Amino acid sequence: MNIPSIQVIDRYLPAGDDVGRPDSRYHTFPSLARCSDGSFICTALVGTTKSGPDGRAKVFRSTDGCKTWAPIPSPTQWDEQAHPRCGYLMCHITELSPGHLLASYMRADRFNPDEPLFHPTTSGMQRTVVRLSSSKDNGATWSEPWDLDYSVPDLIAPGRIIRLPDGALGMPFEVWHEWDKGFREGPSTRMVLSRDEGRTWPQAGILARDEKRQVIYGDPRPTFLPDGRIVVLTWVHNFVAGQDLPVHRSESADNGRTWSPPVSTELIGQIANPVSLGNNLMIAVYQRRFGDGIGMRGVLSKNHGRTWIEQTDTLLWGMQQKLDTSNPFSGYDTFAFGYSTAMKLPDNTVLVPFWAGNGTTTCIRILQLKINEN
Repeated sequence: MNIPSIQVIDRYLPAGDDVGRPDSRYHTFPSLARCSDGSFICTALVGTTKSGPDGRAKVFRSTDGCKTWAPIPSPTQWDEQAHPRCGYLMCHITELSPGHLLASYMRADRFNPDEPLFHPTTSGMQRTVVRLSSSKDNGATWSEPWDLDYSVPDLIAPGRIIRLPDGALGMPFEVWHEWDKGFREGPSTRMVLSRDEGRTWPQAGILARDEKRQVIYGDPRPTFLPDGRIVVLTWVHNFVAGQDLPVHRSESADNGRTWSPPVSTELIGQIANPVSLGNNLMIAVYQRRFGDGIGMRGVLSKNHGRTWIEQTDTLLWGMQQKLDTSNPFSGYDTFAFGYSTAMKLPDNTVLVPFWAGNGTTTCIRILQLKINEN
């Protein structure tokens, strides 16, 4: 059998300093969108600390294939003026049609600057609300934001909005608990749906849920198979045992309304980003934080992500780091890289944005990958 391989063919720096300086700022939580005019939009959380309340969502555009970037207005600007003591993170932008953009982001209602994003003991997150804003002029201006009208008793951590095969919109998200209150309903991962271009979100399909409230299926990352099925990979963590479990796979054949039970893919890692490449081939770009070969890694599958070809597992960007904790929440401020996504380009190469340490603070990096099918 011919074994395919993964190759890093280019690297880009959309935001932050390649080498840290005393005045460098932290850049985290990147999200990348490609527009119909060929330009790219990258968002990032920028602040004096990695997760402090002074963080603001910044937006950058590239019109030359990710080589250079220029700032553009942020969809969070209305809220930043009205609620300057709040924090802003996980800003995602999606193009709905040429020039029409839809953004989602979290507003963290934090008023104590000494408190971290995650509670040091419970791992609960600061109280947040998901906000939406739209632009009809390709990001030059943004509408006044509105609340996501789908709610759960706990907190919603939103992913990037996607266009589904039937024309509806889907927003994958995970449910987490608030600060020191514990889970009210329990952890789950869902895809909330909109049929009116993001104005209302009345329905959600449940991807995964642990009724025992011990396991989270976090950071859902979707990709589309050629026949329209949606495959989502989730990072699975038992927060009672403090242990990562294998990445799990869920599948929907009805545009995100119902999902197959999550099944282990035997891949051990955190946030795993699948990209379907055709001919049954799929790449998963994932994060390894413990053991050998720490960093951003890629691995290939020839059965739509059900299992992975061990011989193709490749270190894409390495980091020498020994962590003092296995807790991915309270230990967040010690991490040297994280929060990745992946995007397929028309030439079947793949872009992977993530944040990484630069010796002083953090910056946003993008890797461009080529898959050699041999």
